[in-house]
Amino acid sequence: MEGIYSHRPLPRILLSAFRPLVRRHFNCAHELGHHVFGHSSKLDELKETLENYDDLSPDEFIVDSFAGHLLMPVLGIRRAFARRQIKASTAEPHEVLAISCEFGVSYDALATQLTFCLNDITPVRRHELINARPTLQRSMVGNLDGHGLAFLDKHFSASTLDVEENYLIVAPKGAVASNECVAHVKDFTFGSVFKVTNRGIAELFVPNSSWTVSIRATQQNFVGLARYRYLEDDG
Repeated sequence: MEGIYSHRPLPRILLSAFRPLVRRHFNCAHELGHHVFGHSSKLDELKETLENYDDLSPDEFIVDSFAGHLLMPVLGIRRAFARRQIKASTAEPHEVLAISCEFGVSYDALATQLTFCLNDITPVRRHELINARPTLQRSMVGNLDGHGLAFLDKHFSASTLDVEENYLIVAPKGAVASNECVAHVKDFTFGSVFKVTNRGIAELFVPNSSWTVSIRATQQNFVGLARYRYLEDDG
């Protein structure tokens, strides 16, 4: 499953621990939409891609739209592209990845939002971006293995990044971590690569600059109440 919205006896949202973290962010917003629009309990089945919004029921269409605009508001997305002095129609894949990470959503989700909701790129351009993703990851981290990838460029403006154990994080070259929760691995063309070693909270920062991001790392495939997901291991 992707997620469940249960409206009785008390409203609650259940998410699959085995879906990618950024997918869970979208699923949570999607289930919240069911609550906001007064829907009955819903179980949303696993779906990997969305090719056509016409395939959705009215309830699913409205909550998907709600989730997209909640996580990727028009003004915020437009400012993110403007800050980098680029346009969505001509942005490079790594620039799209940086913006998706800034908003805590998947690369594919941002490409879909740019296509179907903002009308900033064509469906053909969306397919080109999605097809470029595997090559993009290899160019950023080589053969390093990770449970997920986040790219924090010099324009990254979010104060916090949510990740899981074994995530790979690409930060500007020269960045350092405040503790062993995030360990430096090596430098590549796009920046310094870090790996999340255990759950907890750390800072990534570039000395003698204003660039800093708080890293909140949860256990991989964490099962439990969301408010406990960043607690450090007892050991």
